[in-house]
Amino acid sequence: EWEVLKGGRAVLRVKNTPGPLLSTAMPPPGVEPPSHPFLSGSALDASEEGRLREILDASRSTADFLERLRRAGYVVRPAS
Repeated sequence: EWEVLKGGRAVLRVKNTPGPLLSTAMPPPGVEPPSHPFLSGSALDASEEGRLREILDASRSTADFLERLRRAGYVVRPAS
């Protein structure tokens, strides 16, 4: 499990396990969060969600996603 930071604040928690992508916004009643084929994650900062999704959509694996985050200026570290 990893924690992703931008400007010293946590913006995302991610696991290398297929599963739900949780937004900072609540889904409408009866709607399940979208599932992802190679990772699961929880957004922690609404202002970063769009950029994080762009990077995820361009990624082929969790390792690729984490590397793309680093190249985009995010700090990726093991979750505590």
